[in-house]
Amino acid sequence: MIPSSSSGLREVWVSQVDGSQAQRVYASAGASFVAWLADGRILIQELAQDGSGDQVLSVISLPEDPGELGQSKPLAQGFRLRSPLASPDGGWIAYYVTFDEDSEANGLWLASTRTGEKKQLSLFGAYRWRNASQLLVIPLDLEQPGHSIWQVTAETGIAVPITDPAITPIKISGGDWQVSPDGQWMIFVS
Repeated sequence: MIPSSSSGLREVWVSQVDGSQAQRVYASAGASFVAWLADGRILIQELAQDGSGDQVLSVISLPEDPGELGQSKPLAQGFRLRSPLASPDGGWIAYYVTFDEDSEANGLWLASTRTGEKKQLSLFGAYRWRNASQLLVIPLDLEQPGHSIWQVTAETGIAVPITDPAITPIKISGGDWQVSPDGQWMIFVS
């Protein structure tokens, strides 16, 4: 369960960068801002309205008229929904769910912000977007001395290894890695 301090009614506001023209665009229990999407919508995380204690990822379209609230489109729901990460174009969200009573709900997921389609991946581990449709995943495998990197195509959910620890032995410390903006390079702490 989310601590009660984060479950009260919370408001999401937007303004010009100088703070002018501030307006409330959304309000819900436990609402928190996650990301701007490239098309101007916003991704928020909030509490489910069904009283389950689940967390929900929703996309909010900003209202055209000041004083109105934006409309939300729920994308995903789970007991411990964590680490939502938007693709560079905002078309996909990667996230994971843990400790859900429904064991089938646990794992690493992708959700389309355009269609609402969700895909559960066969991998679980650290993830970063390489580009708008390819997610890099470093699977959690405590038995291996090094890490491998897999690439998942969002549209299909197909995962393929792009490194082999026997050929390219890398060990990434504490999830400390990032992908370059062009998707060609990776930086990491070993």
